[in-house]
Amino acid sequence: MRDAQLRQTIQARAVEIIGTFVRLHVHGKNQVGLCPFHADTRPSLSVNAEKGLFHCFGCGVGGDSLTFLMRRKGLTFPEALEEATRLLGLPSPARPHDAGPARLAHAAECATQLFARWLWQAEGEPGQRYLRQRGIHQDTAQTFRLGYHPEHPTALLRALAAHGVSAEEAGALGLATRKGGQWVGCGRGRLIFPITDGWGQVRGFGARALRDHGPKYVNSPDSPLFHKGHLLYGLAQARAALPTRKDALVVEGYLDVLTLHQAGLTATVSPLSTTLSSVQLMTLRSFVARVVLLFDGDPAGQVAMTRVFVPAEESGVPVAVVTLPREHDPDSYVRVHGGPALEALVAQASPLGEYVVRQLAAQYPQERAGREAVTLAERISHPVRQLTFLQQAETYLQFPPGSLSEVMGLGHAARHRLEEILVELVLTIPEVRERLRGVTLPLRDPRLREVVARALRESEADERLERRA
Repeated sequence: MRDAQLRQTIQARAVEIIGTFVRLHVHGKNQVGLCPFHADTRPSLSVNAEKGLFHCFGCGVGGDSLTFLMRRKGLTFPEALEEATRLLGLPSPARPHDAGPARLAHAAECATQLFARWLWQAEGEPGQRYLRQRGIHQDTAQTFRLGYHPEHPTALLRALAAHGVSAEEAGALGLATRKGGQWVGCGRGRLIFPITDGWGQVRGFGARALRDHGPKYVNSPDSPLFHKGHLLYGLAQARAALPTRKDALVVEGYLDVLTLHQAGLTATVSPLSTTLSSVQLMTLRSFVARVVLLFDGDPAGQVAMTRVFVPAEESGVPVAVVTLPREHDPDSYVRVHGGPALEALVAQASPLGEYVVRQLAAQYPQERAGREAVTLAERISHPVRQLTFLQQAETYLQFPPGSLSEVMGLGHAARHRLEEILVELVLTIPEVRERLRGVTLPLRDPRLREVVARALRESEADERLERRA
């Protein structure tokens, strides 16, 4: 199939592609759903099946299905074309000289199958023993396609070569390296965690040391297939559970994901690091209304949760925090107390902004905590979110109202103008009214406060009438 014909076919099936990421329903001639590119609370994304185009009336993003894939998954155009063909089950575009993502995807899948087979054979006994010690059942390990890399330096490379995979391709995935002029396997003697995208395609690997030498964990390097800040470990396995919940649970480690899934908390993923990127947050936002951080209870885990604050504010995704006891991580907490006890903690999760302010108050004297709050607010590009966070900080740290915004340079005139802009948004955009319902806005001007309150009351009344009709 020629690329031009392929693009026409893809365009004609835009609803299928976009519907993979967004729950769509028919609305007149189009289909609509929540936009994954901003914090959408009402269906603002419209897909025109006849033209093969989408447009969001909330944030203005639009284009064809390939544009959607490029923005949604951070892909180049050739990668988006490959992804579209994969989603639709079409032949890949002809690029005889390109051994890029498609070749690496083949190599990654072959390696995953080899690792998984070796784990349950005699040479995989060290990996099996570790899983038994950690309480991970065989069916859980197989669901997540865990594997083992034998100690032999060239066993993997020989097995991959039998499947048409070159040493260079294995090297691009971080599975091999040159040593003394010869290619040898990397990650030997380690438990292997395949890292997939949300549809189960293997993109890279994590490897856990089973002996006390070398780093405990190593991950694949960035490649045309693997971008660490774009992927979430466990998303393919969590995908079915996420739409049935209001929140996604985010933990730090691979074992945390396995233990929580095994305990029935199957809406759990990991960002492959101790922070979440805006891309990862927006990926989760297309499934759930809220993200809940369940990081380790030690000081490092608590600090890691504060690092999510700025990406969360920039993406507009609501994020909440569960503070575990100092001696626990999610894995150990569930093994000691059980899944229902952890679910009870999730039900009491605090908004991330409140948690950050509490952390500042606990770490610093009042004046220093105020300066740190201003520094964080300066990293937020959205002025209303800046003001809301500074108001939280002023209240909790017991500063006079408006004092931190003055320090930041948001003087009276600038603040008043921002308040007017916020009121204009409330009056003109239904989505803003919906999101702010029940929220006390940091408005100093009593006249503007009354205007907003009246608008929200009228909006609620209109909705009640619509429901009765």
